[in-house]
Amino acid sequence: MHTNRSYSILVNNLRSFKRVLIASSGGSGASFLVDTAKAVLGEDNVGTVSAKSRDKNDLFRKLTSETRKRKMVLCDTADFSEFIGRPNSRKVETKWGIASPLAMAGISRKEAKRLNALRSN
Repeated sequence: MHTNRSYSILVNNLRSFKRVLIASSGGSGASFLVDTAKAVLGEDNVGTVSAKSRDKNDLFRKLTSETRKRKMVLCDTADFSEFIGRPNSRKVETKWGIASPLAMAGISRKEAKRLNALRSN
């Protein structure tokens, strides 16, 4: 997918969410998503939570009801690469209704790193 088109899709998806809570365990994809969400939605409409481990199941379970009460969309930082060839690896999103904006826009880990570097310059 073309990067400009992917970025446009990401921006449109974030706008449709209105308010987001982004849960991550760090990385360039997380930085890129948080920075983009703040630019699109404004800092007051973006919250972040850090997971200490890669297994975020417990964190997502706890955050799901809280985000619904606050009328926010719970997002993770999974990118498109994490969905390729792993049909059962993303069951958490389906189970608790978690959005993956980078993956939804077709942005790979490599693209997220590149876009994050461009944003920093």
